[in-house]
Amino acid sequence: MTILHHTIGLPDFTQELRCFQPVTCYQAVVNNLEDAHELIDTAISTALKESKPVYISISCNLVAIPHPTFSREPVTFSLAPK
Repeated sequence: MTILHHTIGLPDFTQELRCFQPVTCYQAVVNNLEDAHELIDTAISTALKESKPVYISISCNLVAIPHPTFSREPVTFSLAPK
């Protein structure tokens, strides 16, 4: 087994997510390209609405793959004036 960065050398890749759950208002775990657009847009809009941090994890095998969903319409949201 190869040790992946940002891990403690165990094959459990949920340890970082579990660490951030208590201190974030939304957690997005992107494991496939089909869900990436919605999960990332939802995380960003939730962070803006809640004015709190979110956690976004993108699987290391996806980061270099171009994806056509950036041409889709974004997840809608609105912010009330402060």
